[in-house]
Amino acid sequence: MDAMPTLKHLVQQSRGRISVMVCGELSIANVKAVIAYSNATEVHAGLGTTVTSAMKFRNHKIEMGTLANSEYQHSVVTESSVRELRFAIDSL
Repeated sequence: MDAMPTLKHLVQQSRGRISVMVCGELSIANVKAVIAYSNATEVHAGLGTTVTSAMKFRNHKIEMGTLANSEYQHSVVTESSVRELRFAIDSL
């Protein structure tokens, strides 16, 4: 996390007048360390995970996306991952 000193400085400079939202490579694994170091009070974490579509018919002769089979996948955020992130933050 190269930007940690800058993030800490921005939070200090804001003096509570504005919120500094932490984001970018933030995860359940590192959220506690980032908040503890920076004293930030708001976070934005990308908790999405890719799941395979339940679509039954698939025409393998035609690719609709730039990534192979990407039209048969979508991203979801599970309740359990949000709860896990919330638990990590609340444990500080």
